[in-house]
Amino acid sequence: MEFYSTGKKNIGENIMVGTCLNMCPERDIELNKNELSPFEFDESNNFNEKYAIAKFHRSDSSRFDSIKSDDVRPLPVLQKTIQHILNFVIAKRLNTLPKTTEIDLYMYLRGRFRAICTDITIQHLEGKEVIEIYQTMILYFIWAGVKFPNICDRDSFDHIMNLQIMTNMFSSLNDQYDTFFRKTGLHYPFESDFRSFYLLKYVPNDAGQFLPQLLTIPKDLFETTAIRNVINLRQSIISNRIPDFIKIIDSASIQFAAMALQNVPTFYFMTFHAMKKALGRHKFNKNFFTSFLELPNEYFQMFEKNFSLIPDPNSQNNDVFTFDKNAQPSIT
Repeated sequence: MEFYSTGKKNIGENIMVGTCLNMCPERDIELNKNELSPFEFDESNNFNEKYAIAKFHRSDSSRFDSIKSDDVRPLPVLQKTIQHILNFVIAKRLNTLPKTTEIDLYMYLRGRFRAICTDITIQHLEGKEVIEIYQTMILYFIWAGVKFPNICDRDSFDHIMNLQIMTNMFSSLNDQYDTFFRKTGLHYPFESDFRSFYLLKYVPNDAGQFLPQLLTIPKDLFETTAIRNVINLRQSIISNRIPDFIKIIDSASIQFAAMALQNVPTFYFMTFHAMKKALGRHKFNKNFFTSFLELPNEYFQMFEKNFSLIPDPNSQNNDVFTFDKNAQPSIT
């Protein structure tokens, strides 16, 4: 078993150095031989060990002392694993076979990304390469948080678990940012953006944790656009200023908007409810929603149900709708 000393005063023991040169240790391949994933098949749709990726084991996260160095992947292999996920698993295996849908991919990657976090923690890895890994994984979970809640049941997608995984990753990423700044005197590129994504989790006014979390952010980042957007967004919610809320969401990055909307769904839905109240007497062609509001056509029925759109009885093609002004929005 290989170890190295970190030299950190707060760590009184040596730290393991992983020696596994494959994306999946032999132990994992043996344990999972009866649970082969089609995301680990090659271009000929045959299982290939070199495409296998280690998955999270709860015992690994709680019993580091039982893990051997040849079960742990060093940083270069973790980087290779991330690139393989992006360039092969997502780019080439998605929707190629049964059980390779987007939700299948999520369930597959959830365990693989958590295993990467475990390997980073065991080895106390740090630096810009580790920051990039965490940022990549977090962006995927942000996307999942808005993609799946309304189209999957809880057995397929657990929104609470998704948020908890993100919270844990954000905590580790923030520690990485702090270490990077301490060593270089610089903030890592896009640090303010990712810290703002994390802060959005505490935007709801009833949580009581927003200010303590805000104060964990370096003061020189307070005036960045990303952090100011979070502060202003929270103020718009507290004061019920819907136009300000929409303006911030519209001007921010898609990742910011996605993280905000999954953390304040009630206010988001009530925003559309206000629009419904104001425009209830008007008639709208379906194209208004699918083209002008850029609502994906496959989600129109869900939108129609949630916001109580009803077909105009005088419409021959059932493509003209009005809002049922008296119905409450369905918040999911």
